[in-house]
Amino acid sequence: MRELLAINQATPETPIFIGDELCISVQPVVQRPAITYTRKQVRSIIREVWPDELEETALFVAKRESNLVHTVIGGKSNCCYGLFQMYWSVHRAWLV
Repeated sequence: MRELLAINQATPETPIFIGDELCISVQPVVQRPAITYTRKQVRSIIREVWPDELEETALFVAKRESNLVHTVIGGKSNCCYGLFQMYWSVHRAWLV
């Protein structure tokens, strides 16, 4: 509770009203990339980057997770990012 109060610059006596916004994490807000790509470009990039034997699987997953839209931020509380909808806070250790 102490951390939640500190993040919101509040005290136990601070009133909270309907419509007030509370920050529940110090994790930065995700920004969508400035550069965008078409689905056709995304397919080409996946085919160029992924090993040949995994291209079709990568395309299947990217299509299923984001419909080949690389700027997607989704999941509960906007937890998952990009083509493959990576859940950063859960998979951070092996993604870095």
